[in-house]
Amino acid sequence: MDMAFHKTFQSLLLVAFIFFPNCTSIDTITPSQSLRDGETLISVGENFVLGFFSPGNSSTNRYVGIWYNKIPDQTVVWTANRENPVNNSSGVLLIKGGNLVLVDGGHSNYSNTLWSTNVSTAANYSSATLTDSGNLVLTDDHQRVLWESFDYPTNTWLPQMKLGLDRRTGLSRFLTSWKSTTDPAPGEFSFAVDPTGVPQYFLRKGSLPIWRTGPWNGLRLSGAPQMNEILLKDIHVSYVANDDEIYLMYTVTDTSITTRSVLDDSGVNHRLIWNDNNQRWILIAAGNKDRCDQYAICGAYGSCDPNRLVECECLKGFEPKTPSEWNLRDWSGGCVRRRSLDCDGKGDGFLRLANARVPDTSRSRVEPGLNLEACKEECMKNCNCTAYASADISGGDHGCLMWEGELVDLRVYSVGGQDIYTRVAASELDGSAIKYSRGSQGKKKLLVTLLSIILGLLLFVMCGYCWWRKAKGCEMNERHDNVLNDNGIEEDGKGSELLLFNVSVIAAATNNFSESNLLGKGGFGPVYKVCSISHIT
Repeated sequence: MDMAFHKTFQSLLLVAFIFFPNCTSIDTITPSQSLRDGETLISVGENFVLGFFSPGNSSTNRYVGIWYNKIPDQTVVWTANRENPVNNSSGVLLIKGGNLVLVDGGHSNYSNTLWSTNVSTAANYSSATLTDSGNLVLTDDHQRVLWESFDYPTNTWLPQMKLGLDRRTGLSRFLTSWKSTTDPAPGEFSFAVDPTGVPQYFLRKGSLPIWRTGPWNGLRLSGAPQMNEILLKDIHVSYVANDDEIYLMYTVTDTSITTRSVLDDSGVNHRLIWNDNNQRWILIAAGNKDRCDQYAICGAYGSCDPNRLVECECLKGFEPKTPSEWNLRDWSGGCVRRRSLDCDGKGDGFLRLANARVPDTSRSRVEPGLNLEACKEECMKNCNCTAYASADISGGDHGCLMWEGELVDLRVYSVGGQDIYTRVAASELDGSAIKYSRGSQGKKKLLVTLLSIILGLLLFVMCGYCWWRKAKGCEMNERHDNVLNDNGIEEDGKGSELLLFNVSVIAAATNNFSESNLLGKGGFGPVYKVCSISHIT
């Protein structure tokens, strides 16, 4: 009886699997287990769902997508057949030839393929599993990964998903916006890494750059100074750049936090966190949000500051290339140097710009072994080097980041950012910039120049003082001669009772100061007896 019961139970269980697949909690598609429209896969921890959906529920077009399982407002984070929707509910997702394939079930033998993982595989058995991170992974019978949805993101960046470039295979992982809120087809906006020069991320409209993150500076992206403050302590962003790959990735240590970054159809990057109490997504950050985020808005050698009345201004030592356009707030022409550089390496210096998003690094390079002082010296050796900065500002200044050619897309922040040192002719330097002049040789020359100027000023003052004393002495002599007239006697001032005598008159009256005329000596000197002066002529 027990044997008969077990056989009956197994038969009922098999019937349940066949006719009621939604009652199971399967998370895997196998060669014998496909997924039809109306059925879903749920990850083992019930975080994500894989199934068919219609965007906005306003279309008959059906797409295979992944969305959050526990969030009531369906939020799709990945779409398979973005450009080839199923026109009805006949779609089937299955394993075929080792690949995961979406077919139109209305055709015989599933001959109409709408989407495929399209990998070359000789696997005898493969399966696709939806993980709790929202990643759909295709593996072979040895559990080797053949394909995964995280390698082909759509408009959403999820935790543990890499955005960047695999240098070994050439695979680029980047975001593309939806065409509209009801059409998941690739839109005109993309967000991807540019590996040229020092890697940085660009938001583009078609091929036109419209926003740039700046390079990673050891703490954050240079163009996101509040990145560490905006993100919660439980959201950790990491950056990797080596010979094998370049990528940004973030992880969430607190499993109660649900967050995503999405590139919407208007071309804005949003960072959102789900608020379970209010049952809605909360916006915590947005990229390219002000005018200064517009790529190269101030042109070459111009800096942008949204807090200024006129956002753009030329860097010190530069002037508008076309003043008439600049006055009309058309800054695209940028700025040019007021004075040419001295490329013999002796006459140039550097001026500091603080709290900056460093310029476009497409034409820059990094020397990781140089400190900031050595970086300055290295830049000065190359006439094409126009600026330098620290490559890594975590725990101080490390590494050397140098630019060649024009400096483009430079902006400043009220707080955050980092220092950049721009190269100018020596004549553009002032007292505040002395410490940015060239090395010990430049400092010695500057010191000699300053001492020469000081000594020259002192000599000039001394000569002026001597001339003044001489002129004053001549004036006093002239006044003295005017007082003593040719007759040897004159009243000094009208009504004065004091008589003044010429020395020759006094000498004659005292018999040339003879001892016989000496009456005595007092505190005011010798006293002589004089003859009558009236008869002396």
